Amino acid sequence: MQLFPKNIKYTNTEKDVIHYIEHHINDIDNLTITDLAKESHTSNATIIRLSHKVNCNGFKDLKVKIIKERENNHYLNNNVDFSFPFSPIDDPATIKNSIANLYLNSMTVLRDQIDTSKIMKAAEMIMDSNRVFMFGVGDTGITVKSFINKVNKLNIFPIFANENGEEDHIVRRVRPNDLTVLLVMRTMNVNLAMK
Repeated sequence: MQLFPKNIKYTNTEKDVIHYIEHHINDIDNLTITDLAKESHTSNATIIRLSHKVNCNGFKDLKVKIIKERENNHYLNNNVDFSFPFSPIDDPATIKNSIANLYLNSMTVLRDQIDTSKIMKAAEMIMDSNRVFMFGVGDTGITVKSFINKVNKLNIFPIFANENGEEDHIVRRVRPNDLTVLLVMRTMNVNLAMK
């Protein structure tokens, strides 16, 4: 389980708790801390220490995270190759299922990596700025257009700065309290030069 990273040093009794959880993951919903201690032949204190060791506030927090990870793994198909989800010799049904699994896996992985505090900070920056200029080239430009389309419905109107080749003109006119967003894909080296 990802909740119990391998780089943490666990005591033998903590390992017993982890072993029990991993082998009885579907029974965790109705388990109390006392039940878990009894079933894993440990103590409530061991479970609380283990909870704190994996950055949980206590057993209830640990239990919620275990259930969340179990549910995430339920929908995650680990057999999908993100680079080549299907091959030219696959039949249409296999391609359909591979594409569906690719999108489901992508959404699950993305959801788990979202830091809501960073989203809140970005939203506050957008709301506090006079104007929002967004830059994106190629596929990132499509993402920028999609984002603009979604926030327009919230009565927020960012400007797609390089949509009509106007980026040089717009960049020179950015003022204090304007926000510029450069969308760059990780797999590409896209550099926008600002003068």
